[in-house]
Amino acid sequence: MNGSTASFWIADVSQALDRSCYRFNLQANGVFGSAQNLGAFGTATAIVVGDVTYTVTYDDIGGDETVNAGDWFAVRNLRASTEYAFYLLWSDGSQVQVRSWGTP
Repeated sequence: MNGSTASFWIADVSQALDRSCYRFNLQANGVFGSAQNLGAFGTATAIVVGDVTYTVTYDDIGGDETVNAGDWFAVRNLRASTEYAFYLLWSDGSQVQVRSWGTP
């Protein structure tokens, strides 16, 4: 399963703000990476968790240059038998939302 991708969409937001207002972090089997800024739309941003480098892509589906409903994230290079959590954060590091899943 190495190299698999998880994709998920933003269903709703309380405030549609520019991507510079957000950061993200990834957790794999209880180990956190270091929070990263959202990359340019459609550009993969690397995040290292433990000894694995993952990439996260944010895509602004509506093209309005804000993070809002309908936009999506893709996390690539997933490992088998791993529990993941993706954290969308405000730029100050406080949590906006978390999405959890596991791989077989």
